[in-house]
Amino acid sequence: MEPIIKVVRVADVGNKSAAGHSLDANHIDTSPKIKYFNKKNMIEGIEEVDIIGVMDEEDFTLGKASSHGQFLAGSQYVKGVAEKMVKTCPTALVVIFAHPVTAMTPLVSEVYKSAGWWHPDRIIGSLAIDSMRIRAMAADLFYLNPAYIHVPIVGGADACTIVPLLSLARPANQFSKEQQHSLIRCLRAADNELASFNENCGSWGREAGPKLSLATAASKFIITLARGYCGFRNSIASAFVRSNVLTASQFFATELQFGPGGVQKNFGLPKVSNIEVDLIEQAIPLINANVDLGVNFIKENCKT
Repeated sequence: MEPIIKVVRVADVGNKSAAGHSLDANHIDTSPKIKYFNKKNMIEGIEEVDIIGVMDEEDFTLGKASSHGQFLAGSQYVKGVAEKMVKTCPTALVVIFAHPVTAMTPLVSEVYKSAGWWHPDRIIGSLAIDSMRIRAMAADLFYLNPAYIHVPIVGGADACTIVPLLSLARPANQFSKEQQHSLIRCLRAADNELASFNENCGSWGREAGPKLSLATAASKFIITLARGYCGFRNSIASAFVRSNVLTASQFFATELQFGPGGVQKNFGLPKVSNIEVDLIEQAIPLINANVDLGVNFIKENCKT
């Protein structure tokens, strides 16, 4: 429904389940065209594109797979996709949605480095689902419309490393300590809560997951990038990128402004509350461990 998007290309690495959805979407009377490509034609599907979203190869059972387990399951797939991207469309903006984002973003960066096409502003780890969740949770607390709530996020891109800056939320940021702890706990436990709910819903619950919210968050984030790519001002969102914000961590999530080349401006780490300082300090070792996981995987497996 976003008019600046001209074409959406769906590269299906599964069992062609997206073919019918792509045909169905083309019957919607909006301007973007939906083009479907199967696994064998993936390279054709990513030729001459501006933005690529790297999704998980398979759905994970929420609350069951650890961050390390997700990495082991998806690392070979993400590496293979990154190698195709760097050969086919090396200047496209790359958005990493594949879990764990904190490890997969540096993994993709290392593939691009090995090929001589690395540019840190063009490889972006998504925080879209968590940004959307914390806005919805904060809005519920204040009985506000979530569309008018803004909460910056810093830290990493996984449940145990995400730090929402509630002290800088707009337009309302008068949270008590109890409310802050409650919101952070709910945000970090969202996947586990959904997994627990699904287990109690029989066969329907096993099929259910954050599909609607993930898809909505991903589309909103890609549209923000697309607006920045087209020169629209105020294309701002929190994301996980290669950063010099903290000397203690090479990759760090902050609020960013996007432009034609990807990250146009990094707003850095603002003055935050004591609670948020403690959470950031706790997150840094976990972020670094995930970054090392992605970097070392490429060093050990890259054939370039």
